[in-house]
Amino acid sequence: MRAGTLREKIRTEQRTSVSDGGGGSIDAWQTVNSGIFAGILAKSGSEKLLEQRLKGIVVHEITVRYSSNTTGINTDMRIVNERSGEVYNISAVLPDTRRRFLVITATTGTASG
Repeated sequence: MRAGTLREKIRTEQRTSVSDGGGGSIDAWQTVNSGIFAGILAKSGSEKLLEQRLKGIVVHEITVRYSSNTTGINTDMRIVNERSGEVYNISAVLPDTRRRFLVITATTGTASG
């Protein structure tokens, strides 16, 4: 893969608890890293019955350079495209054989919290 194919800018977010101001806490998404260049490719699509409705699910392959900013990406996080605002739920994170890139499998169209 050539670096020129990493045209999108993404950020990674992780779920955290924050104070609701009344003594309790609520779940929120906190940015872990931003400004990461990535290549995003839609691989497949399907429909699933969620909440008594058919919803389209698209599986994407997101490729980023292997670095100290990206090695902590895991399935407890989500990815947000900084240009379009689209949210991707991470299913798997795999390094390539030479550890130059991370290949992330993620879906859109499902509840992201």
